[in-house]
Amino acid sequence: MAVRFKSNDDPTIFALPNEEARTWRSRTLLELDAKLHSGRAPNSATKWASRLLRWSGEPGRAWEINRGLENFSFPGTWRLLAEAGFQPDVIHCHNLHSGYFDLRALPWLSRVAPVVVTLHDAWLLSGHCAHSLDCERWRTGCGTCPDLTLPPAIHKDGTAENWKRKQSIFARSNLYVVAPSQWILERTRQSILGPAIRGARLIPHGVDLGVFRPDDRCAARIALDLPVGAKIVAFVADRVQTNAYKDWSTQTRALERLAASGKGDELVFLAIGGDEATSHVGPIEVRHVPYTNDPERLALYYRSADVLTHAARAETFGLVIAEAQACGTPVIGSRVGGIPEIIRDGQTGLLVNPGDAAALADAIGALLADPTRLAAFGAKAACDAQARFDHQRQVDEHLDFYREAAADFASRRKRRGMAH
Repeated sequence: MAVRFKSNDDPTIFALPNEEARTWRSRTLLELDAKLHSGRAPNSATKWASRLLRWSGEPGRAWEINRGLENFSFPGTWRLLAEAGFQPDVIHCHNLHSGYFDLRALPWLSRVAPVVVTLHDAWLLSGHCAHSLDCERWRTGCGTCPDLTLPPAIHKDGTAENWKRKQSIFARSNLYVVAPSQWILERTRQSILGPAIRGARLIPHGVDLGVFRPDDRCAARIALDLPVGAKIVAFVADRVQTNAYKDWSTQTRALERLAASGKGDELVFLAIGGDEATSHVGPIEVRHVPYTNDPERLALYYRSADVLTHAARAETFGLVIAEAQACGTPVIGSRVGGIPEIIRDGQTGLLVNPGDAAALADAIGALLADPTRLAAFGAKAACDAQARFDHQRQVDEHLDFYREAAADFASRRKRRGMAH
């Protein structure tokens, strides 16, 4: 496994040696830039000095970033196979936009071995953003971007050139695509990535059903020091209040409507992934819980909740929805992206239009007021998750797709050899 940062001593994991692969001059000046910022609050002088060091260290890279081009300057990518130390049967790529991978290496890698790409978001299809929301420019070439702040943000509109660079890279690549939802698979086939696809497979993300499973709700609340008799609604996201693709504004407006309607009595709202102090929206207690990577603890939070809400502006799949449903917790989610493929509307949860605080509030109020329907939704959600989102099924389907990709790659290589 090649990663940006390695945080353990597992010998099968290595960080791509991007800094080591840079020139001596570049490393020296970038190290000075890092020391300049160490323990100091930025001011105009340090910002100017930092800009000068970065420009001097890698003028080409700095010039591209200044023009709004995405940063592909990660030379350690080209040492991937040497660092691995063996010839891989398959190269499986996940998110490639986190500041560690040179996308220009894809044509080379796809000649060496079958390259499988899992689409966790839509960054490969666009001129900069992970999700374009309502913008359709990704289909025709981007440019005149309506929101450069959408992650991964750029400070100047180089989206048209970014789009063309990706189009050129994909035109020289042969890729095997894994999509967790039909929604992202269809968009991919309609995008600049489409011509590169040599095979595609819909494989929903899986969850560990040994961890995420129904269990006693009262016991979960006691373990988490939550009021046993309260009505509890949970919302889970990384950076819950500032995540550009999770709609905290709509969620809070829905709470305000619940409070104003008199339906917020004895209601506790858990914002899991937030770091604010406990607050109140009318009678509704809003508890912010730090984000946790502990699946056992996360499962406790899912079980403790009567309902999970997932107000999202964009979503390729919605893993927290599958995890919550596996725990027997119904979910109210936005009708966007892959979410309607996970929530069976009116059976395992409810769908509402994105940004519709009134509909979200009404859905929460209606479910909390009907314990029989709530229990039926929860039971069906757990059964549906067992049938569709088993982690072992995800593993098996990936292994099957690897074999298919490897066979196709070998066949194509043989045909090329015969042609020569």
